[in-house]
Amino acid sequence: MDMTTSKLIETLRACAELLRTGIEAKTGVNPQTAMLMLTAVRACASELEDRWEREGPWPAVLPVRGFCPLIGRRRN
Repeated sequence: MDMTTSKLIETLRACAELLRTGIEAKTGVNPQTAMLMLTAVRACASELEDRWEREGPWPAVLPVRGFCPLIGRRRN
């Protein structure tokens, strides 16, 4: 599956919002785990936005599997 950089950022922001509302609604999600996930998702989205602003857009489509541009190596 491929995703544009802007769509990936949008998706990360949506995930963060879902985590936040789940934490507030006390849906049975472990609050400590959910807060860690929320922090990680927000950090990833912010890093993508910052790098996009500094370096310009990456290629039109980013692979969701394979090379990870944030860490500069292949991931499993």
